[in-house]
Amino acid sequence: MLTFNDKPYREVRCPQCHKLICYEYIFAGRLAFNCPRCGEFFSMDFKYVKSKSNTDIIEKDFTSSNTKGGEKT
Repeated sequence: MLTFNDKPYREVRCPQCHKLICYEYIFAGRLAFNCPRCGEFFSMDFKYVKSKSNTDIIEKDFTSSNTKGGEKT
């Protein structure tokens, strides 16, 4: 695991030939890749770990992103 800007990144490698595809920092979502070396197509799913602190962070981010657009300056 690498650290850039104080955030951990994991390697994503092709399951067939083990070529490095990218580094990821994803909590929730889905990615699909096509390996440039062997042509293998694969996908990865990511989820938040359910805990009280993660739930609070998700709700805070969701609330702040929804209210920013409606604020008057």
